[in-house]
Amino acid sequence: MDNLITLITGSVSGIVAAYLANIWLKIRLQESIKHHYATQLEEIKSTIKKENDIQNELFKRNEDKKQKIELVAEILAVWMAVPPGEDMAKEHRTRMNTLSFQAAIWLPEKLAKELAKRLQGMPTALIHSELLILARHELNAEDGLTISDITHWPHTLEKQNRPYRLIKLKNRDMA
Repeated sequence: MDNLITLITGSVSGIVAAYLANIWLKIRLQESIKHHYATQLEEIKSTIKKENDIQNELFKRNEDKKQKIELVAEILAVWMAVPPGEDMAKEHRTRMNTLSFQAAIWLPEKLAKELAKRLQGMPTALIHSELLILARHELNAEDGLTISDITHWPHTLEKQNRPYRLIKLKNRDMA
C-alpha cells in the first residue's frame, strides 16, 4: 500500500511538475519573442525618426532657399514700382529699407552685393532678370533658365494700356 501511495504521489508530482514546466516554458518563450519584437520595433521607429528628421531638415532648407529667392523678387518688384524720377512715398521707402536690410542679412554674399549694386544704381550692376537668375543659381542648382524666359511689365505699359482699356469699356457699354 505504501508503494502504491508513493507511486501515485510520484506520478501526480511528475505530472504537476511537467505541467508547471510546460507553462513556465510557454511564458518564457512568449516573453522572449515579445522582447525580440519590441527591440526590433524600437530599432525601426528609430530609423524612421532619423529619416524623418533628415527629410524635415531638407524641407526646411528648401523652404529657406525659396524664401530668399522670394525676397529678391519682392525687393526688385517693390523697387521697380516707382518709376525713375518719381518721388517715393514714405511707406514705400520704409518698405524698401526693410527689404534691403533683410537682403543684407539673409542672402549669400555675392547675391547681396549684386542686389545692392542694382538698388544703388551702380553702372556695373546686373539688370533685374540677371539678378533673378543669379538668385536662382545661388540658392538652387543651375538650370537652363535665361534672361529671355523672365517676363517684366515696365511702367510704360501702364500709360499705353489706360486709353485702350477706357475705349474698350466705352465701346462695350455702347453695344
